Amino acid sequence: VLGRADALPFPDASFAAVFCECFLSLCDDPGHALGEVRRVLALGGRLALSDMYLRDPGAGPPSPELPAGSCLRAALSLDETRTLIESAGFEVTLCEDRSETLKTLMASLIFSYGSAAGFWEDATGGGEVDAAWLRAARPGYLILAARML
Repeated sequence: VLGRADALPFPDASFAAVFCECFLSLCDDPGHALGEVRRVLALGGRLALSDMYLRDPGAGPPSPELPAGSCLRAALSLDETRTLIESAGFEVTLCEDRSETLKTLMASLIFSYGSAAGFWEDATGGGEVDAAWLRAARPGYLILAARML
């Protein structure tokens, strides 16, 4: 099934659980997308989410802006992510920083591409990456579980 996060092609209360990978950081309106997740969950449904987040959101936006397909384009802080999920009517039952996993993935990608620059060129469609912003924002990776209230 092909669909969009802002208009999930499923009836109300269709699922007991929804799993999302690199979801919120890609959404133009993550609050609305979470509302759609809530809509398709049955009463007491569960949300499992893994996503990028910024360990230092005070770094501001990158320059140039990251492309729409980048998992960092709209990444939030860990606190902002929790607040967003709770505001959508979920109780967070687990939230863990798994940034070590991200470091392992990045090392593997750099090895596969031959360099960090090679990876970023492919990941941005040939665009530039703001290396100073990356160092300042300190991207992280989280896993989160929540239940619908």
